[in-house]
Amino acid sequence: MARKLDSAEPAGETPRIPEYRHDVTRSLVRVTATWMSTDYQSRFAEAAGVPDEPHAMTTMYLLIQSGPLRPTALSGILGISAAATSRLVETLASAGLVTRTPDPDDARATRIALTEQGVASATVLHEEGDRLSQRLLDGWTDEERTIFTRLMHRYADAVEDDARTTREETP
Repeated sequence: MARKLDSAEPAGETPRIPEYRHDVTRSLVRVTATWMSTDYQSRFAEAAGVPDEPHAMTTMYLLIQSGPLRPTALSGILGISAAATSRLVETLASAGLVTRTPDPDDARATRIALTEQGVASATVLHEEGDRLSQRLLDGWTDEERTIFTRLMHRYADAVEDDARTTREETP
């Protein structure tokens, strides 16, 4: 099979782009890239019995936080197609973690909800997250932990507010 090339020329040097002006951005990009990597996520997924599938961990988190969701809402939040959402839900349902139930507001629609096994897996995820935080913050003083926690909550609130505002402004 012939290889597909987008250019006949070999790749040159990696282009230099400016550094982030804010160290916090650089650190958040590092944390997010590691946190969302398949290798990192699969460690937690395996411990909790969650399929090693893109978006599975995020779906579990969303269902814990918001309760049952329509597949269309889940698709919109995850930024994936309806078909990809359907495959994801099927994978989670086959693993016994979610169930599809009728939507009480619209008989034609369904909602995705955690099963008892899903709640148990979510509990394991929370416990693993607590252990991870304990390990990562080992050696920090109580004051450093308190300051960091307060500032992280503040930053997370700002990110969520920005996301909500952006969604509301987007036609």
